[in-house]
Amino acid sequence: MTDPDPGAAVDLTPSSFAMAVDAQGFLEPWTSKIERRLADMAGMYADADAERAAIAAGDPLVYEVFQHDMPEHPGELVVCTTRLYPGRVGDEYFMTKGHYHRIRERQQQYQYTPEVVAKITASRRRARARLTAVKSSRSPEHVEQDDGRDHG
Repeated sequence: MTDPDPGAAVDLTPSSFAMAVDAQGFLEPWTSKIERRLADMAGMYADADAERAAIAAGDPLVYEVFQHDMPEHPGELVVCTTRLYPGRVGDEYFMTKGHYHRIRERQQQYQYTPEVVAKITASRRRARARLTAVKSSRSPEHVEQDDGRDHG
């Protein structure tokens, strides 16, 4: 699909629907589902031997995306949930493949359970502590200036 003509009229009639996301991350109702197995992500993990062995041992399900399909035009909200399953490939935990949006002007918002928020927050604190330790161990001429913004 190509991006719409910037000069063309855009239908701004709101789309509405009701949905629910339960504590396990299931979206209801969902209209399409994507399953990603490890073989679908071949080459994304650092340990190629561990990746090949895991695929040969049963090609585990890494994650699923449940989506409520909406019209594909600017301004529409993409509604989906991703269930990431526990597992590792070598020393790396399972991760999502990532994606690009065909229409950039579509909204995307991430909602997390309180448990996931706590894990993300703790992970960011550990990363900041490691970064601080690395910066303090460098000589002054190699230290980058902190601009005060959270870079993620």
